[in-house]
Amino acid sequence: MTESPVKAYYDKIAKDYDSSRFDNSYGKFIDKQERLFLDQTLTTDNTLNLGCGTGRFMEYCDVGFDISQEMINEAAVKFPNKEYHRGTATKTPFRDNQFEAVICFHVIMHLDKITTEEIFKEVYRILKPNGLFIFDYPSAERRKLTRDKQSNWHGANSYSKREISEVINRNNFLNEHKKGVLFTPIHRIPKKIRNAFYKLDQLLTKSPWKQYSSYLIHAVKKKNHDS
Repeated sequence: MTESPVKAYYDKIAKDYDSSRFDNSYGKFIDKQERLFLDQTLTTDNTLNLGCGTGRFMEYCDVGFDISQEMINEAAVKFPNKEYHRGTATKTPFRDNQFEAVICFHVIMHLDKITTEEIFKEVYRILKPNGLFIFDYPSAERRKLTRDKQSNWHGANSYSKREISEVINRNNFLNEHKKGVLFTPIHRIPKKIRNAFYKLDQLLTKSPWKQYSSYLIHAVKKKNHDS
């Protein structure tokens, strides 16, 4: 995938991104689940936010990186003391073994599988040994069940349990922790009672049926050179 359509799309919506995506009950439901995962998993500030957007999760990170300069500009207003870089995630300016952790939310969903593999290789390069890579992706099992098909690049990528395991192993990572996000169809539930489903959703996204959540969050660890 070229950077042009993705960059142009996010440059255009940067000013309204937060209000349109996360200032509503649906967005807040997702954000709460994702933050809880980070709170329970991430233990270092030496963290890169790969696809930092308008700054969501920058309180967990020292460095933000995004394809869209307009999104970075919004992030820098909210978190002016952080370091930011613009570019493509397959080729970053960072040193080998620089970070203890990399987080990457709502990025892989927009890519093709070849680009995703390239990102895994780049994250492996910039992570320290035993460093943590936390990322999310849409569930192929859920999409097959609901017959959900995307018409363009936006949210088009998905992985099955087998596929993502192969990517993780092929790129020298070890699986640490996984949970789902949005098992229940929150968008179909009346806004006034959505919060009442949060605890149930949390139980289901940690259950043996977690693979049928809308999204999966994975935490994987870079293998030691001697592993």
